[in-house]
Amino acid sequence: VDEITLTFLTVRTWDERRITMPVSYFTAQPFENWSRGGAQMTGTVFFHVDHSTPVEEMRKKLQDIVRECPAWDGRDYGLAVTDTTPTTIQVRALVTAKDADDIWTVRVTVREQMVRWLTEQHPYALPRVNTAAAVVPPGRTASRDGVAHRAYEPARTGRG
Repeated sequence: VDEITLTFLTVRTWDERRITMPVSYFTAQPFENWSRGGAQMTGTVFFHVDHSTPVEEMRKKLQDIVRECPAWDGRDYGLAVTDTTPTTIQVRALVTAKDADDIWTVRVTVREQMVRWLTEQHPYALPRVNTAAAVVPPGRTASRDGVAHRAYEPARTGRG
């Protein structure tokens, strides 16, 4: 809370914006006080990966990443498959930090390092988008309409 008056309340957000609301809102509407207690936070990072992804190895890599991240507060981390689609699984990494700034740092660190690790060690685990242009057979080319056509070949004249 940045400022309280008889008529309005101003809250400063994590990105330095300010939200001003009438005090009557808080007297007329139920609200939850999230500021009681510490500033500790739990954050999540979601990955959409192939069904063949080595989830147990991802758990071990997450452990290595957070242990090396100075912004991680050491309270908790975890990795679980939270959803599945016909083409991917959704994996959620859970991490903790002492405040909003540090949770942001931990989350982006986990995301960047995990994607790099998957790219280098398990590239098959990353989802692929197949399009007509991506699967054009040799000797053919894709046109704007997405249909494979024969590549241009000059007419053969029989002369060397």
